[in-house]
Amino acid sequence: GHTRCAVDGYFGLIKQKWRGSENDTLDDVETAVSSSCDPNKAVMFNWSWFAWDEFLLQFFSPLKGILSYQHFQVTKADPTHVLCRGTVDGETTSRKLSRGDVPLPTSADVLPRVLVPPGLSQARREYLEKDVACYFSAAAQAALPWK
Repeated sequence: GHTRCAVDGYFGLIKQKWRGSENDTLDDVETAVSSSCDPNKAVMFNWSWFAWDEFLLQFFSPLKGILSYQHFQVTKADPTHVLCRGTVDGETTSRKLSRGDVPLPTSADVLPRVLVPPGLSQARREYLEKDVACYFSAAAQAALPWK
């Protein structure tokens, strides 16, 4: 079962506020959370997704057989290699990860390219408008981004 703690209590207050509100948009959700009680404050994030795989492949080689290892160690003396073991007492294998021909970026400003989501297909928009939007308030229906 659950133990009683302040976090559970605050979540319970959010649920009470939620049940008595119309929550059709993210702004409605933010209002419901923030107005449920004083300590609850909604925080809205603007997420960015990055192409980390292609970025890291410029500097590092994939570690073949990574699923067969459970213990990894990188030393300050040789940060280009990783020491791998399958078990605590297992044999240690050294694998080179860095691509020696490409220097690592030295600035924290160097980031991978941002991935832009493609958006909803026309078929998905039609489904949402026909079968889902009917459950929204009139104001939320009018604010649908594809209208």
